[in-house]
Amino acid sequence: MVNHFGKRFLKIKVLNQFADSPELHNIIIRHLIDVIDFVFLPGCIVLFTNKRKQRIGDLMTKSMVVGK
Repeated sequence: MVNHFGKRFLKIKVLNQFADSPELHNIIIRHLIDVIDFVFLPGCIVLFTNKRKQRIGDLMTKSMVVGK
């Protein structure tokens, strides 16, 4: 998939559990969950309490953000 400007600027990328680029449906799910991650308290709690600092959307799609 295409890297967006923010990811290129921060030199990060999203990978699935097999270290490949996530599929389109996983990307859509990650972004649908953004509202929960950033507006509601449970999203913040999950982000700061799990070992890999993954958001709820990342956990649901088995993906992670890594540095390039």
